[in-house]
Amino acid sequence: MNDDLLEKILREADKTPPRADTAASDMTMRVVYAVRRRRSMRIARSVCISSLLVLVLASWLVLHPISRPQNISPVKKVGPSMTLPELQREAEWRAALAERLWNQERVSKEASRLRRKIAASDPADEIQQRVEFAACAMVWQADQFAKEPDLTQKAADVYRQVNASFPQTHWAQVARQRLAKIEARKEG
Repeated sequence: MNDDLLEKILREADKTPPRADTAASDMTMRVVYAVRRRRSMRIARSVCISSLLVLVLASWLVLHPISRPQNISPVKKVGPSMTLPELQREAEWRAALAERLWNQERVSKEASRLRRKIAASDPADEIQQRVEFAACAMVWQADQFAKEPDLTQKAADVYRQVNASFPQTHWAQVARQRLAKIEARKEG
């Protein structure tokens, strides 16, 4: 008889849903963990990409060294008495100098453009994304509660909490719609 009683108790325990307050705190911890994991993954990805970029740039510089014209030098005497080969050498030297200066200016402009782009990234956007993620996680949790007939009240409470905590998000609107459906089912 004791074995039958124990088996019956275990079967009933399997059928009962988890406590809602434990599930809510568990979900909160999962959201916090997910946010931290995404942040660390983003940092790791940035480090990997930067390392890869440095490696590619270094290997490219090793394989394609910057060629500097060695036999071209400025002519020491300038004036109408210069010969044609001297004028040619002077023109080549000035053209090479202009090319190097142009390349340096182009690199400098690109670097300043990238610095402006990095400086323009707004931390408020990242915070808004995290708020949206938290609201989405809570709506998902409420959806899980709503699947169980016994937990529709808990689902309604979580939808209300999303609406109160994150009123300006897309997920608050979704929570309002789903809350209206639950309340319509209760009335009907």
